[in-house]
Amino acid sequence: MMMVHVPLGPSYSPDSFSLGVDAAPPRASLWSSSLIILSKLAGLLDLVAVRLSPDVFLADGMGDDVVYAKAFALGLEKGPNVAPAELTIEREVAAAHDGGIATAVVSFRSPVADLLEEEAKTARAEIVAPVTGPPPQRLEDLVAGADVVIHCPMTGDIGFSFRRRSYALPLATSTGAVSIILQIAFYGPRRPASMGGRYGLPTVAHVASQGAAVFTEARALAEWARAAGSRTITYAGVSFGGAMASMAALLDPQSHAVISTVGTHSPAPPFSQGLLAQTVDWPAIGGRYGPVGRALWAISTDAIPAPSTSTSCKRIARILYAADDKYIPREASASLYDALGASSATVSLTRAAMPGGHGWAIMCARRRHVAAIVDAVAAQLQLVD
Repeated sequence: MMMVHVPLGPSYSPDSFSLGVDAAPPRASLWSSSLIILSKLAGLLDLVAVRLSPDVFLADGMGDDVVYAKAFALGLEKGPNVAPAELTIEREVAAAHDGGIATAVVSFRSPVADLLEEEAKTARAEIVAPVTGPPPQRLEDLVAGADVVIHCPMTGDIGFSFRRRSYALPLATSTGAVSIILQIAFYGPRRPASMGGRYGLPTVAHVASQGAAVFTEARALAEWARAAGSRTITYAGVSFGGAMASMAALLDPQSHAVISTVGTHSPAPPFSQGLLAQTVDWPAIGGRYGPVGRALWAISTDAIPAPSTSTSCKRIARILYAADDKYIPREASASLYDALGASSATVSLTRAAMPGGHGWAIMCARRRHVAAIVDAVAAQLQLVD
């Protein structure tokens, strides 16, 4: 694998890594010491954020053993060979935003619909595209010839608005990229009333089926965009979204890019080692290292076999992590980096640190995530040239 480091702007590097990244410990100066202190203070915001989280996870333990056993395996089976999404327009293409930006809300049947509750079987997405003149009436015209970015959501990002404002609109106005924002299973109108709450998942089976739905739906959208004539495909996400974007990328046999910001290789580290452990009553379901905990660890990028790819398949990968993240342990980010680096399709891979914690990265480092996407798209175009 050819390792190429493309700077993403100033980065906070609290330590060195044996991962191929040219990071070094900061000099023992007043300035670097101040950065470290400020980063740790920003990381304390994670302790506040978890207290404000109303939803609980895994209250019912394992759940349906059959669904758990089938979900991840079915996702891995369908991921490399998924058919293009057959999109239905829910909300007509309209110039809904200033500055020549058109949006359309679409729906399609999830590739793993058979494993999902009735309300969750239909996937939804919003397309955000720059236009000149009247918005086109064909969805395909929005993405033909365009650089397409598929945005997977973080935990609790139920609708489209946050990713539209934070990522899609800046990308559209600055680079002309088209964004597809995925609304995932068990969020919003895709959430069964029996679950209660807004985003918490009651069982590990739901964690597995939601994950399989996210990365196969992202893959189906990528194949639709390719069939419509897109120029490049990029999977992107923050936190849980970064993990799902990475899984989609590892299952894509064609050239693409992936950006994971404060992501993880598995749901197990945040739920058993990070702050999300506070949303789980572990003693009631057998402990962190009992059957439920082991089942979470089995859902991982480490379990993804390399798809059959052509020699022309090339992946650009960018990993951003928070230096004082209390949700995602450092080792989980490193494992995700290793999984992407182990793939022969990955030709350019970087990992960069940001100051602060998980919440700080989500709310205050949105420009870094956008910059990483722009960088990865440009790197794809260089490979084509």
